Amino acid sequence: MKKRKAKQNKPSPIVLPEYYRLTFGILHRDFDEMLQKRYVTDTINFRRTIISEQFDVLSQQDAELQYATLGKLLEKIEEELEKIIRKRPAFYWMHIYRRISPFLANELGGNTNDSTTVTVRNYAEQAILKYASLTQEDGFSLSSKVDFEKILGGMFDASLRKSLKPIIYESYKKHFLNSPPQWVLTDFTENDLANTYAIEGLAYQYWYIGAKMRALGKGVKIIPTSAGDLVEERTSDQNELILSFDARDENYSVNKGLTSNVGTFIPSNTGDANASIFCAFINAGHYTASKLGLKNIDSNFCPNYIPWIINADDYFKAHQYLSKHFQKKFKFGLLEFCQACALCSQLLIASSAKSLEKYLNSDLMFYMKFQRGYTFYGESLEHIVDDILAMIKKLREENSIKESNLEEQIHAIIEFLTLSPIKQSSIGVWSNGPNFVFIPVGNYYFCDYSAWFKLLKNVFFGLRNYDPQSKKGTEFEYSFGKLALDSGFSVVLQSREILCGDKKREVDVAIRLKNNLYLFECRAFERPLNFGIGNISTISARCADLANKLEQVSTLADFISLNKIGSNYDLEWVENIYSAVVSPYTEWIWSTDSFLWTENKKYPRIMSAVEAIEYLKEEGKSILS
Repeated sequence: MKKRKAKQNKPSPIVLPEYYRLTFGILHRDFDEMLQKRYVTDTINFRRTIISEQFDVLSQQDAELQYATLGKLLEKIEEELEKIIRKRPAFYWMHIYRRISPFLANELGGNTNDSTTVTVRNYAEQAILKYASLTQEDGFSLSSKVDFEKILGGMFDASLRKSLKPIIYESYKKHFLNSPPQWVLTDFTENDLANTYAIEGLAYQYWYIGAKMRALGKGVKIIPTSAGDLVEERTSDQNELILSFDARDENYSVNKGLTSNVGTFIPSNTGDANASIFCAFINAGHYTASKLGLKNIDSNFCPNYIPWIINADDYFKAHQYLSKHFQKKFKFGLLEFCQACALCSQLLIASSAKSLEKYLNSDLMFYMKFQRGYTFYGESLEHIVDDILAMIKKLREENSIKESNLEEQIHAIIEFLTLSPIKQSSIGVWSNGPNFVFIPVGNYYFCDYSAWFKLLKNVFFGLRNYDPQSKKGTEFEYSFGKLALDSGFSVVLQSREILCGDKKREVDVAIRLKNNLYLFECRAFERPLNFGIGNISTISARCADLANKLEQVSTLADFISLNKIGSNYDLEWVENIYSAVVSPYTEWIWSTDSFLWTENKKYPRIMSAVEAIEYLKEEGKSILS
């Protein structure tokens, strides 16, 4: 009788998290007190110190003087950020920061919600790209070009040895070394992680100062304390209005559309896959796979970034009236720019149309591609250009792309999308621009998916006298009308001049709900960058403009009420008329006066396009009930 061979205990397959996780976890455990101090205590103390230095000036209760002083404090925080950021290359910081969950410690302050998290992280990354070196290559390497024992300054190897049994350690090490090369940190200590948290902590203090500037712009009284804090003394009306604005602004989901800086709204619409621009958006809401409706993925999987798609064709159509001025400023065409953005973003997701289809059909592959919000592609920008040219050629053969001069202009467009040391000085922290997709990493480039959204939002800043015939007004009326139609509403009048005898009026968009008529005056106009930091004169001028528009649509409602039938319209069925102003943005409402609010107190009579649709939906439910 043959003896059975003894069963050998083979090590289980190694399935470990990304290389940094175990080490970072140990650092958070062993250096928690130090990290908390650098992140929270030190940054709060820095902000309190610079406020205390200006205590006498800030105590004078001169809003304009306070505002100017707070602006100087933003500069001081930037100087402190620069001191830290100069220590390492840009990619070094981004490599760490994109691996830290988008979450703000409650100890930083009273407002650490999702929208604040997005703003703070944007500030931090803008500062990194503005002040860090783009040419230094120290502190990181491809895993195939560094000793295993030197990864994360030796902490990687030490943490594995400490946490794994020897047989598992050896198996994992072999698996890691035989895997495709990846970028890893080399020169690294706990101080580098602490400095990363310090950058975010300072970015939060930057937000804190900016929030007080916005409060000043809204008429709130700011009182400095001897401890170095700034207290908002809001009236009950101001508190109600600010809470309303914040809630409405947070509800303006990026998934519903994009508003460019010229005030043009583009509803979300994937449409033709060839026209899709794949953006990465910070997952500040910590949506897990189950909440995102993803299948065949661990339900607790929570990516730091999630995909958002904008249709390049829709974007071009909405801004086509800018083509001449765009070409003059940038020396390449708007159509070509939109095409390049779409093809480039697709290339970064997958190297070919066939591969892209594979990614789109796999939740796991697609979402993992967005986990960090960036990728590396090829060995140079020329590789990207060559592959885009190959994509264009194929699309031309299939007659799947509009005729353009993209082949001749692609080099200029890629250069525009690429950050360089010379361009760093143009980067603004509070302005969140300009933005770049390709960031140098020594002789390589990392490609930032998260830049697409901000780039498309802000690309038209700097155009002058671009719309003498006010074409963007008509474009916005069309966009809002289409949004209403797509939402199932009956648009009875759009961009129409109505006549009654010798009287005439302009109707932008009119919508029917049973026998109720809803008139919307569409106001498409730029919102200056300094609105975001509460510039007092900017907010005042904007409120005055919107008040005039609201008065205009109110008189239109009166006109139709008295003249329901005209020579080119018939609204005899109308029983009730409601009127409002629609903006591409969430607008600040400056008073609780009933004239500024609908009967449904949740909505003002000056609302964003998305708000207007939500308002109509609630009105529809109310009428049916």
